Amino acid sequence: MNDIKTALCSNPLEPKESADGCKALSAGNQKSTTYGNGSDGKSGKLIGHDFLCLCTTVTNSECVHGEAGAPGVITSDTFVSATLDGLLAKCPTATEEVGSVTLAEAVITNFQSRLGESKNPYTAGDVYLGKNKETDCTATNSTCINYKHYFANHKEGTEDIPWVKKIRSVVAHVKTMMAENSRRRQAEHIIGRIKDTIKRSFAENFQQRPQW
Repeated sequence: MNDIKTALCSNPLEPKESADGCKALSAGNQKSTTYGNGSDGKSGKLIGHDFLCLCTTVTNSECVHGEAGAPGVITSDTFVSATLDGLLAKCPTATEEVGSVTLAEAVITNFQSRLGESKNPYTAGDVYLGKNKETDCTATNSTCINYKHYFANHKEGTEDIPWVKKIRSVVAHVKTMMAENSRRRQAEHIIGRIKDTIKRSFAENFQQRPQW
């Protein structure tokens, strides 16, 4: 399931070895260089990266509604190393068990429904998630991601975004495994019925054998 790990955490983030999630950012990573203006393909590489760029601002209004003392508030262009874990800790938890395939597909569907919902394009081709407070999404005070790179000519829109592709790949793999397991269980059930039929047939024939 390497696709899941790389969808969540890859350069400049790294996956944790013994747990889910990403390691803390190393010192010196900056919002203006880690994220792009939407034309360079930096957005959409991985979920953790997009999450940081959307939620790390001077006011923290996009993801945690300006909560006092909340993670993700920056006073300069440089990310705080513990920001990602702090933001993830504020995420709601599921109230009921949801299958992994259903949940993964719901994530993509909800993501698609939010694109362009809160911010109109500044220029032709802009496709925003969140809100833009500055000239582009790289600014310290911006709360947005621009995915226009994936909506240009000859692109496939949402389905061209790298982390979406990786999740789709994992979902397809899991569905294949589930189908194979289902076929295996059906085959085992049929074989079991055949065995039972053979046993009954032998038993009936033995009982009907004439006594000499």
